[in-house]
Amino acid sequence: MDMTSPFEADFYSTIGVAFFGFTVSAVLYGITVLQAYQYFMNSPNDSKKRKASTIVVCILDTVHFVFSIHMMYSFLIQHSGDPEAATRIVWSLKGLGSTQLFFIVFVQFYYLQKIWKYVTRNAMFSTRFIRVVQLGAIFMGSLAVAVGIVFLFHLQHINVILNFSVGFEYVIYMGFGATAVIDSSIALAMCIILYKSRVGSGRTDDVVSRIIRYFIGSGLVTSLASILCLILYVAQPDTLLYLAMEYSISRLYANSFLAMCNDRRRRLDMLDAPTVRFHTGSNIYFAEPENTNHHHIELSGTDCLSPKLWSQDLKVELEGLCGKGMKNSSSRCYTV
Repeated sequence: MDMTSPFEADFYSTIGVAFFGFTVSAVLYGITVLQAYQYFMNSPNDSKKRKASTIVVCILDTVHFVFSIHMMYSFLIQHSGDPEAATRIVWSLKGLGSTQLFFIVFVQFYYLQKIWKYVTRNAMFSTRFIRVVQLGAIFMGSLAVAVGIVFLFHLQHINVILNFSVGFEYVIYMGFGATAVIDSSIALAMCIILYKSRVGSGRTDDVVSRIIRYFIGSGLVTSLASILCLILYVAQPDTLLYLAMEYSISRLYANSFLAMCNDRRRRLDMLDAPTVRFHTGSNIYFAEPENTNHHHIELSGTDCLSPKLWSQDLKVELEGLCGKGMKNSSSRCYTV
């Protein structure tokens, strides 16, 4: 005779889903390690600030993964056959949630300060536009901190990992909802700023379009992950379904951050590709003499390395948003 209670049936039926989510997060963690290795190997000249940020991202992601391992070990090994005890592995969930909170806020603040720095230094934008963006960045940063403090405070008072109290459920809704809104707002702000920075040159606009696509993709992925985790908990709060998504959220942030770091070289190389250009006016632009036999020669009457094309604004955009360390050593511009 089967004496399994409805609670035990729900627990055992969803622990497999949680394990599948954990497996996916383990694969994503492996990709994080690979991307971190590629970054440090290919970007030895990057700024100390960028390297420090990358190290913090890797450490937080590793700590988050360790808490995930302990939770799954407790479910499958330590408390196997005793779901009541398994649902009281509270310290692992507290550690998982706290680490994820610091991780998300750190990445969000990183992007917000990039937005602030770029619009402040870029002379292409109007004063009104700069003020609106700055106020938006301040509001989003304040929202992230406020929601994070409330979430962290209530997280320390939970005593089970399922069927949270009504008060904490509202905090969960607010936390994941705010995360999705902030991520979407950051992606939207980045896209608007970069779109307004387009200069009408094919090569430059291709790079800008590529960056825009990156921010749209990363913003959508992290926002949808937060929304999906929230939906899974609302749908079945007495199961482990929400953990299947919870395990991977930190990994998505880490991989999107590291992907941006590793893709920066290709974006800058697209701009720094040396060419020989002759302007029909009074200026002549050409590559270094020793390189002129190896590069394409292009005639142009109107679009010959215009000030906007190689302006400091554009370099701030690519180096500011993607990190310094790429020297413009492949080509130089001379004027006669």
